[in-house]
Amino acid sequence: MSAHAKYPQQLAEYAELHGRSLQCIKDWVRRGKDVGKLPPLGDIAKMRDWYAQHIGPPPDDMRPPEPAAVQRDFSKVKALDIERNVDALRVTLAINKQLLDEAMQCADERTIALRQRNYERCFNLVRLAESSLTELQKERGQLIDKERVLGDFVKIVESLKSMRERMASDILIELEKSCSKRLRRVFAQLRELLEPAIERVRLQEEILFSRGLREE
Repeated sequence: MSAHAKYPQQLAEYAELHGRSLQCIKDWVRRGKDVGKLPPLGDIAKMRDWYAQHIGPPPDDMRPPEPAAVQRDFSKVKALDIERNVDALRVTLAINKQLLDEAMQCADERTIALRQRNYERCFNLVRLAESSLTELQKERGQLIDKERVLGDFVKIVESLKSMRERMASDILIELEKSCSKRLRRVFAQLRELLEPAIERVRLQEEILFSRGLREE
């Protein structure tokens, strides 16, 4: 069955009508022969339905244009903060990625190029929006510098460790300062007993503390 026997015009004319290459039109006709229903090349509206039934989701430029006189009601639209706007852009990027994947399966170069551009533009918008959001969060004090916090934490731990190691000795020194000369003689004899006793109490505290952390 030849193309000329079924169509009143040359395939090249249909290629111009649909904005496709001649090879693309031939591929459509070949697909039509395979499924037993030739594409209605002379009717753009019917072509969209045929394409959807026998090839896949119609490319953007095959879909009917949006009516020019659509009335929209924006009275219930609510403003979004920058965080939710960025989230909305991420969703739009995901949608564009899905549309691009679908176009890849249809092997329509024109649709692939169009959706690739849409995806890349949306990707750049998301990247810039996320960068702006990060800077804004820094200005608001909502983000922390991980390296600086870790450095401060290490300093605090080291200071606490040093204080803990000196605690028994520091307590005894302060206690000795408060003793009279007569008590200091007695205190000197008790010091050897007091210091290990304080260390044992501190060790019990550490055991209880570490046990509590493990239970959490």
